[in-house]
Amino acid sequence: MASVRKRGSRYQVRWRSLTGEERNRTCPTKKSAKALKVEVEDHLARGRDWFPVEEDQCATVDEIIDKYVEVTAARLRARTHRRYAENLAIFQRFLNHQTASRATYTDELSKALLEDFYLWLSKPENGLHGHQRSRDTARKIVEVIQLCWEWADESDRWEGFIPRPRRLKLTRKKQGFAKAPTWGQLDAC
Repeated sequence: MASVRKRGSRYQVRWRSLTGEERNRTCPTKKSAKALKVEVEDHLARGRDWFPVEEDQCATVDEIIDKYVEVTAARLRARTHRRYAENLAIFQRFLNHQTASRATYTDELSKALLEDFYLWLSKPENGLHGHQRSRDTARKIVEVIQLCWEWADESDRWEGFIPRPRRLKLTRKKQGFAKAPTWGQLDAC
């Protein structure tokens, strides 16, 4: 929880980091202090400490996806790597659709975004040739996004810029038991 208080002609925003350390930042106007308070509380709610960051220092989701595809090329089989790249491209298409052609920064990654993506995948107009994806297919695509997010969090490349990875609890379709043919059916073959 952050607080705002007047300090002379300026306003100070105070909060505690995730580790309990006291932090503060001074703003020139009350409006900017309230905006910073909301931003700090939003970061803390997502499980991230807030740091002042220049836009050019913060990574975009597209940069992370490109690096993930590049790095995993060496350790995944060719078909698996191609499928991961295709699934990540679908996620990029979703983000472009959602954000109206502006860059999506890593601080926008959230469980709600994954849920919206899963619902978006389930709509027929977003499937290949207008066909609806099965729930299992949508689940598999979301799992690739989750793997990429976890990799980015564990990587030292974007220390402090990646929110804690979230997972959706998606269930697998139960497989039915295969019924073996009877001896009579085999004889008939």
